[in-house]
Amino acid sequence: MRLLPNLAVCLGLFALLAVGCNNAMIFNPAFINQGSGEFFPLAPAERTDFILVRGNNSTTVPLEFLITVERIVDSGNDDGTTEIAKESYRIFTPSDARANDMGILVDCPVYRIGLGENLDRPQTEPGVFVNATAAGVGGLGVPANVNPLNIEAGNFTCGDTIVFQAIEANSTVGGVRVSSFVLDADDLATEIVGIDTFANARSFLEEQAVDD
Repeated sequence: MRLLPNLAVCLGLFALLAVGCNNAMIFNPAFINQGSGEFFPLAPAERTDFILVRGNNSTTVPLEFLITVERIVDSGNDDGTTEIAKESYRIFTPSDARANDMGILVDCPVYRIGLGENLDRPQTEPGVFVNATAAGVGGLGVPANVNPLNIEAGNFTCGDTIVFQAIEANSTVGGVRVSSFVLDADDLATEIVGIDTFANARSFLEEQAVDD
């Protein structure tokens, strides 16, 4: 069985949409329960081998989040050394409360997750684009001023949900301030009453890998 590497998966509340899925698909959890996650899960859980990364736009203008994921991989040299591999995804979030929370699923293992293409420069690297019109289109790029989350520092584990939330702040460049927080899968319900969307996503990928 071969799983497609570095695949971000699109999920719907009641179904998986196979049509059009590619390397950076969008997940919309706008209708997911915001309590314990007992009916629909709020975090993937370690058994799915996913991390969910969400961009939450709590402003009155459209925003694009530039999410970067780093992994430690084999360098390919005979000396057994490793190197950092990087993947960047753009998530467009309108200000409409019905669609202002979007995200991607990324495969474990992951080393660091943050905003901007260069995670070592959160104070200068554009991580959020204000007044964007679509993913990768328009907008004023401003630094997120949020340090990347590091799995080795214990900031998150496989199965968690990471949320980057933008709120309005007149005193900042671009008029937005970004913060990050983690939904720990271990603190949420383990028995899912409704559809386990993340487990379905993993099953979908495995089925696609077998077909290939």
